[in-house]
Amino acid sequence: MAAAFGFAFALAGAAFFVAVFFAAAFTLVLAFGFALAFAADFVAFFALVFVFFVALAAMIAPSACWSGQHVVLGFGALNGSNRPEERFNRSAAYCPIYPYA
Repeated sequence: MAAAFGFAFALAGAAFFVAVFFAAAFTLVLAFGFALAFAADFVAFFALVFVFFVALAAMIAPSACWSGQHVVLGFGALNGSNRPEERFNRSAAYCPIYPYA
């Protein structure tokens, strides 16, 4: 009789160990999945932010170029000339994204 109880306790202990092991493994897999999903969302979010700022810079660049030209004109770098071809020749220095503004 005692041997039967011993065997039952051993079986219950093994079953408990297996249950705890699989619960821990499942928890780790679940945690890893959440971490991977969060990392993917993080990367995707900042990729979208980067694309947004690149698009924003491309939209702003022409106006920023012209404001740069006016600043240059104000300091006399074009020798007082306001001719369109002078501004066009200088635009590449101020428009790295959209050089023909």
